Amino acid sequence: MNIQKVHLLNLLNTGTNQYIIPFFQRPYVWLEEDCETLYEDVIETAKANKTNPLKEHFIGTIITKNSANSSQMTAKYDLVDGQQRMTTFSLLIKALANNVDLNQPNASYLFDNIN
Repeated sequence: MNIQKVHLLNLLNTGTNQYIIPFFQRPYVWLEEDCETLYEDVIETAKANKTNPLKEHFIGTIITKNSANSSQMTAKYDLVDGQQRMTTFSLLIKALANNVDLNQPNASYLFDNIN
């Protein structure tokens, strides 16, 4: 087993990684209040990061297993634990990307400084 700390965007690495949720996993069950709590945590971490650049949001443990379906073009992983958080963060990042106005001053800061 290889345990390592990985930043969220490196984990998502949209160009090469694909996560497969095994059929036995429960369906997505987060409610609006769960998403609001996560959003508030991320905002608080971003605010704290202004005075403490080493401050990070801990998303919890994500457990993956190499999938037999991986290829040279795409690394595929079975998402054993953390599928609710990974799905929610993916939706949050997509919502931010869809709604940020890159013509505003410092708008690219959000995407340039996500670790």
